[in-house]
Amino acid sequence: MRKVTVDSKRPMADVLPRKNEDVLLLRNGHPVALVVPFDDDDLEWYALERDPAFIESIRRAREQVARGETIPQEEVWASFKPAGAKELEEDLTDSQGAVGVADAEEFAPASAGLYAIFVDQAASLPEPFSSCLARDGSKLIYIGVATKSIRKRLIDQDFRCQQPSSFFRSLGAALGFTPTPGSLAARKNKQNFSFSPADKRSIMKWIECHLRVKWLESGLAKAELQRAERRLIETRKPVFNLSGNGNGVATLQGLRKRCRIIATGE
Repeated sequence: MRKVTVDSKRPMADVLPRKNEDVLLLRNGHPVALVVPFDDDDLEWYALERDPAFIESIRRAREQVARGETIPQEEVWASFKPAGAKELEEDLTDSQGAVGVADAEEFAPASAGLYAIFVDQAASLPEPFSSCLARDGSKLIYIGVATKSIRKRLIDQDFRCQQPSSFFRSLGAALGFTPTPGSLAARKNKQNFSFSPADKRSIMKWIECHLRVKWLESGLAKAELQRAERRLIETRKPVFNLSGNGNGVATLQGLRKRCRIIATGE
C-alpha cells in the first residue's frame, strides 16, 4: 500500500493507484480516504449492490431462508448434475459454432463461466501437439474457468496478455518464443516469465489467425465451476492444460522450464 499526503498542490496523477496497488490518502498525518483500482466490471457490481430492486430481492430471499422455504443444495445438484455435465462436455468442447477472436472480443460476456479454445487445424501447431490433436481427431487445445468475468479472463488475459496468463505463456513457448534473458532475475516470482513486446504482438497475431473459442455462462458457485473445469480437462485432455492431463504435457512443461531458465538466468 502506497501512502500519499494530500494538499491543494498535489497532482491527481500522484493519488491514482497504479496496477494492483492501493493508495492511502493522508491529511495532517491522518488517513482520510483509500483509493483502490476500479474497472468497468467493478463499476457494474458497485451499481448492482446499490440498486433498490436488487437490495429488495436480497431482503425477500433472506426472509424465505428464515421461513425455511429453501431446498438443500445437495438436492439441487443431485437433480441437475448429470444433465449439466453432459451438456458441458457435448456443447462446450465441440468446435462446431466456435467464433473467432474478433467476435469473442465483441460478444464475450462479463460474467462467470467456462470457455474452450480451439485451433483452426492441427497442423497449425508444432509437434508433438499437432500429432496429439490429429490422433484424437480434436481441435480443442484449452479449457479455462472464469469465476468472475469470461471477457476479462479470456480476452484480457489469455488472448491479450494484459495480465499474467498461463495459456499465453504455454502457447508462446510451444510456438518457439522465449523471454528476454534475465528478465526475472531480480523478481521474487520466478514463474511468470513474459515475452518481449514484439514477440507478444506476434503471438497475438497468431491467435487472431488460428484460434476459435466457445464459452458457457454459468451461475454455479466458484468451487462447482472449478470442479466442472477439472472434470472436462480429465475427460477431454486439451493439449495446453497442464493439470490433470497427459496429452503432450511433458513436452510443454519442458518448454516452459526452458523459458523460466532463460528468464531467471539460472
